Amino acid sequence: MLIVVLIVGGSVLWRTQWIQTGHDVPAGNTSSSLLPQLDEAAHRIAGKPPRAPSTYATGLSVRAAIARGDYALADKTLRASLADSQVKGWHFNPFAAVMFYAARPGMNGFEARLDEWIKREPNSAIAYLVRALYRYDTAWQIRGTRFVNAVQPAHLRAFNEGLNRSADDVAQAMRLDGNNPYAAFLLLKILSGAGNTVEMENAFQAAIHKFPTYYPLYLQRLTTLEPKWGGSPQAMYAFVDTYAGEAAPDSPLKMLYLRLYADLLSATALVCQNAHADQHAQCIDQGMHSLVTDALEKNVYGVLEMYKPAHNAPFTIEIGGILNDMVLTRGGERYAGALLQLAAHIMGSDNQLTAPDASHNNFMMDRLSGLVWYRQRQYASAEKLYMRALADLPNTHFDSVVQKDAMRAMLYDALSHAYSQMHRYRESVIYNMAAAQVIGGRSIAGYDNLTCAGLFKLKHYDDAIHACTAQAEDSGSDEALFWRAKAYEATHRIPLALHDYRQLAESESRYRSYAAIEISVIYGHENHLTKMLQALNTYDYLYDEAHEDKMDMASAYNNRCYAEMHLGQLQQALKDCTQSLRFGSLPDAYSKQQELIKKLRTHPQSDGS
Repeated sequence: MLIVVLIVGGSVLWRTQWIQTGHDVPAGNTSSSLLPQLDEAAHRIAGKPPRAPSTYATGLSVRAAIARGDYALADKTLRASLADSQVKGWHFNPFAAVMFYAARPGMNGFEARLDEWIKREPNSAIAYLVRALYRYDTAWQIRGTRFVNAVQPAHLRAFNEGLNRSADDVAQAMRLDGNNPYAAFLLLKILSGAGNTVEMENAFQAAIHKFPTYYPLYLQRLTTLEPKWGGSPQAMYAFVDTYAGEAAPDSPLKMLYLRLYADLLSATALVCQNAHADQHAQCIDQGMHSLVTDALEKNVYGVLEMYKPAHNAPFTIEIGGILNDMVLTRGGERYAGALLQLAAHIMGSDNQLTAPDASHNNFMMDRLSGLVWYRQRQYASAEKLYMRALADLPNTHFDSVVQKDAMRAMLYDALSHAYSQMHRYRESVIYNMAAAQVIGGRSIAGYDNLTCAGLFKLKHYDDAIHACTAQAEDSGSDEALFWRAKAYEATHRIPLALHDYRQLAESESRYRSYAAIEISVIYGHENHLTKMLQALNTYDYLYDEAHEDKMDMASAYNNRCYAEMHLGQLQQALKDCTQSLRFGSLPDAYSKQQELIKKLRTHPQSDGS
């Protein structure tokens, strides 16, 4: 039994080495909490609490009010946020940002509270809007990010049902209040789930007729014109030329040119994703050469020249988001790097790691340069540039303290990721907690999953469980659930670990295969071979050759072979061990295969009966 557990753990570790199996982790500290020390250290970095409530803190306060049934307070807070909002630049803030945080999935019984709110206040457009966004986010959480042919049919049905219910809610919200641009935007987001449709085009035209300067409407429509959603590069060009080409020289709509360039790079990367490693760069170059026109390059340069040092924060942030996507596009390094260098030159920044004078640098340019180093696994260089970006913040004129704090939190989080990759988990957790504190969030939940993951890696499992639970409640994160399951397993709270693993295994999470295999490992470890086999037969996606990772398939077949072999199902066990060796080279599978061949020669009819 020990061999099976180690082999399964080894196969997963071989594929994603940052994942440790519970059986390989030494007993951690489950008595004394590390959280007070880390919280204090984070506070020294973050400084005093925010002077004004951030959009994040406001969103969480709305969420908490709904959870305890205080719908009057939730309504009052959201109405105040709506009254303070205007279409300016590229956003409708603070309302759009507050809504994002208020309606995220994760909290048990939240939809029931929303139902109760609407029952009490059937004429509340705000209540319908919150439930519409919650249902939309929940639908996408169920569906996941896989290609549609890889999504389990039941999840796809639930996704479509969720989008339909969300669309009904936003339609009712718009009937009750037709003057909220965010409602029109949310309708387009919901319709985007079906791609480039006539219904989407009609909704878009109606939306821009009423809110012609609201940039997210155009951005959402452009997304549905990508080839993967049923559009084409020609349709994308025509769209951008129509709306950005005819816009005033200083219009936010001009940003569509840069977005188009980034989307064409993304579409090219998708086409080239299966290209051989030594041909991948050539594939990207050929695709971009055929798609990007001289006119587009000229217009992209024109967008970057819109930068004005006196009021540069919104522009910098918007540019940063697009360039960030390009840096993260596999194979797009050359194109992202060229635009990053051009943007830095226009903004007066020196992107060099050893810049002789970085005193006038733009924080976003240094952050993105750090991300480039991070992607190249040069984490110490990334750390240096992230620290320099923090020092750059005074060079930027922010619209508010809240906006500046949001960027500071983003940089602390970037440092947290760099420290995690360098296995400096204590510093990773501290900076992640500091990021949460800066924006008025819960320190224990952290800014993202690195607080709970870091605590697990520090072997403070009880602290990790508390942090992961808080993060899961605040964001609905499946990664938080994953690390909590591992912490439960490491502290031998097996029923709780199985509960979380099952939730992951039954989802479209990227952790589902690991979870399904680990369930079988746990049952095998406890010698519950029938349950082990049942689990491996339940999650049939483990054997989907078209979409599953080959080493996961090797592990699943190997484990099933083991269970069948010890349950006396020798013929089927031999088939599964042979299949395991098709997808991987697990020594345990080969050993069992040889043993089974010998046994079947002696007992050729043995099938467990």
